[in-house]
Amino acid sequence: MDESIVVVGSLVVDLTVWLPHQPATGETVLASRAAMFVGGKGANQAVQVRRLGASPLLIGKTGVDPLGTFIRDGLQKEGLNLDGVEKSLTASTSYAVPVITPNSQ
Repeated sequence: MDESIVVVGSLVVDLTVWLPHQPATGETVLASRAAMFVGGKGANQAVQVRRLGASPLLIGKTGVDPLGTFIRDGLQKEGLNLDGVEKSLTASTSYAVPVITPNSQ
């Protein structure tokens, strides 16, 4: 691949949960659904550039944990060159927990 676009940014797993309402302080709310997605500004931008037909080089880092494997597998399925994605031996892969409620915007 001829990488003419370089994307430098975060690689994050989104552990998204759907809740019937926003929890009050200390309240436990059961999720109606949960899912994992590859995310992070760097990953998202690189995937969009690839889907538009270019071959970006993504620069970022994951851990050597299952979440890092999840990200790398997802990016490879999108056809991204991962030569610039390093594996950290000392840090865990980053993740976020987006909460979706009926009032989410």
